[in-house]
Amino acid sequence: MTTYHNMNPQDQPFDFMLDENKRIVFSCNFLPTAVAPVINLEREVAKLINTAGLGTLNTDMFIGRTRTLPEDGDEAFVQILHTGGLPPGYIHNNDEPNLEHPSFQILVRSKDFEAARTRAWAIWHVLDRVRHEIVVA
Repeated sequence: MTTYHNMNPQDQPFDFMLDENKRIVFSCNFLPTAVAPVINLEREVAKLINTAGLGTLNTDMFIGRTRTLPEDGDEAFVQILHTGGLPPGYIHNNDEPNLEHPSFQILVRSKDFEAARTRAWAIWHVLDRVRHEIVVA
């Protein structure tokens, strides 16, 4: 369970590349501010996306690079990658961090350009609207 003050998008979805299966890949990056500790970032982001009806974990939404995405299908596949982040924030004389700033990337792949772009923008809007929200993975 994590309280996210915001998801702080770093860019809007953009046409990033073609993958090895000739699918268009849209990318967008986020740098959230959250109450420490952040333990399940990718799963909590997946929960937000799933709750909005934009992905189902291990069906059309996957976490990390180690997961092999389905090779066929014209649907849009979502990938959530943890990408590090910034150092935590401390308040006054606390020995433990009060805020964390992890970062993550959303990749949306599809053989259909419009499907990839539409899903990437829909996810971007869902995450951009997160304000002082408690998320349980």
